[in-house]
Amino acid sequence: MAQDIALRPVVDPALEDAERALLEKSADGLFPATLPLPEEPGLGGRTKADTCTVLVGGKVVQQAHSTPDSSSATCAGSTADAPQRGIPVPTLTPGASPLPEERRLTGTVKVPDYPGAGSPVIGTVADSSLEYAELGGKWDRSKTLDPVFDGFTRKQEGRQRALVKSTQVDEDIMAAAGGTGELRDVAGAVMDERRRYEYPRDQAILVDVASQPLKVDGHDAWLLVSEIHFHKRGVPSTMDLNAVLVVDTGRVRPSVLWVVLPETNKKLWPDLNTLVASVQVR
Repeated sequence: MAQDIALRPVVDPALEDAERALLEKSADGLFPATLPLPEEPGLGGRTKADTCTVLVGGKVVQQAHSTPDSSSATCAGSTADAPQRGIPVPTLTPGASPLPEERRLTGTVKVPDYPGAGSPVIGTVADSSLEYAELGGKWDRSKTLDPVFDGFTRKQEGRQRALVKSTQVDEDIMAAAGGTGELRDVAGAVMDERRRYEYPRDQAILVDVASQPLKVDGHDAWLLVSEIHFHKRGVPSTMDLNAVLVVDTGRVRPSVLWVVLPETNKKLWPDLNTLVASVQVR
């Protein structure tokens, strides 16, 4: 049986048609759905063709129907293109809901107090001139990392991809933040880098929920909390709560604490408040 393949890239409507078409050709993070095709004449009731359907904002922008001898169909088009007559439009694969619009905060918004008991604190982690809580319960023990291979010097992993990492901010991040040393800009540069390296390309949307200055043990700091919405095959979560705390420790470059808490395990979300409140400069 041939397949009817629906490609549903999430594309910003403000993109120019040429940019949209380019993104729609990428197969990364797209979500196939299979429906039976109409019977092909002369094939004795059998089907032997593929159809590609591209939707932007829920609207079909292009369909391509292959010849019986082809094993694939390629789509590209604009919102002016109409569906082909007689070819069904597949539905989204379950769980592949549209991603929200990007939102970056420019003002100050305090971090929410996430409800719940959270994880117990079983110790203290000392790393990169910072001290912070080592979590128990659903978390493994904290361990050191080689920054040459990982980019961080300390890591603690929790269930369902939960993560706590720390290190001193490197020179590349400082340069990406404009080189001024403004902690807010550094926090944003760290968040952008984490999205780029940890999530599917062009299929991860940042929605800031908090951005605020803090005093950590008398030192200036900035906390940025963002929801990263994404679709990744094999990962049940479609949104991770990411937090970046950048602290001026008095060294040449600030230190950073990065926290990832998936939406599939919201019982761990109060751990963000626990971690932030525990940080001290040593």
